[in-house]
Amino acid sequence: MSEGPPQIAMRLLAPLFVAATVVFFGSGVAIGVLHGHALRIARDLHGPASVIWLVLLGIHVMVHLGRALRTTAEEKRSRLRGAAARGAAPELVRANPL
Repeated sequence: MSEGPPQIAMRLLAPLFVAATVVFFGSGVAIGVLHGHALRIARDLHGPASVIWLVLLGIHVMVHLGRALRTTAEEKRSRLRGAAARGAAPELVRANPL
């Protein structure tokens, strides 16, 4: 299934998502390793990074969820049309996952 390049918004969000992931996970690891002033800096980074990361993840999931729901609806309609053309009952189409 080739839909072409990602939407421009997703292209712009990708570097932010990668940077937020690096800061979020890096600061989390640093919290377990560092001490003193460096630990405080890692803690100060980790909180905001987690919020930013969750917001970007939510946007990413919602975009892909929309695509998945549209694709599923199109496939369902296609199967029902094909079953109707063959004269099969819709119940048989629902029971068959393929």
